[in-house]
Amino acid sequence: MRIGWIGVGVMGSRMVQRLIQAGHQLTLFNRSKKTLNAFKNQATLANSLDEITSNQDIIITMVGFPHDVKEVYDTLLNHVQPPTVLIDMTTSSPVLAQFIYQQAQLKGVSFLDAPVTGGDIGAKEGTLTIMVGGEEKRFIQLKPIFDILGKNLVYMGGSGNGMKAKLANQIAIAATITGLAESLHFAQQQELDLNQVLSILNLGAAQSFQSVIQGPKMIAGNVAAGFYIKHFQKDLSLALETSKTPLPMTYQAKSLYDWMVKKGYQDLGTQAVIEYFKNLSWSK
Repeated sequence: MRIGWIGVGVMGSRMVQRLIQAGHQLTLFNRSKKTLNAFKNQATLANSLDEITSNQDIIITMVGFPHDVKEVYDTLLNHVQPPTVLIDMTTSSPVLAQFIYQQAQLKGVSFLDAPVTGGDIGAKEGTLTIMVGGEEKRFIQLKPIFDILGKNLVYMGGSGNGMKAKLANQIAIAATITGLAESLHFAQQQELDLNQVLSILNLGAAQSFQSVIQGPKMIAGNVAAGFYIKHFQKDLSLALETSKTPLPMTYQAKSLYDWMVKKGYQDLGTQAVIEYFKNLSWSK
């Protein structure tokens, strides 16, 4: 299949690699040309968005923020022709996804919102969870592509529902990862062995993906990004904007990540939130 891919970042690059290894013909575009160099012998490299819209079966976008999504689709929808299918795998606004869907319908092309969860490890190993909104017949048609990228494919219903499901996922992560960081901070306060405490968490009811994957990183001071703080802050903002009622735990978690961004930590991994607790001044 001929696939155009826009956005070759931490997640995107690993997903692109899986599609190439599966034998698909990819044309790639990324604002940072340095990132594309790793694929110069494996894929066609486009110099502009215009170049990527011609002669593709599907075009997949995985960029950073909703304003990036809008900017990309403003161009794509001016050039793309049927029967190309557009798929946005960015975590973005449900309202924006619905707007793009409507605009795509006017052009006679299909659009799916299909955000993912599972981090850079899941992207590399093809074990992502993919939440899809849009026309079910297109989801079924493109399931072989999704199968290369993930192991848990969930059709969520109409346009925008994939994004809504992803925001629900991020809300759960917000409470889990900040709770983990606070737990380890408390244990350190009490002069406990952090590795022993983490072992207790991971062998008991407190065990989670975050405790297993991010806990060791927090203890080791490994702040390399599998998922950027700036993108998680964006996701939590979207959740708060989309919700019809207050989300107190999400609001509190976002305030921690707001602090991280203000301190210049936006390009670190989400596990670096433990730095927030290290910078607190405790008094009794």
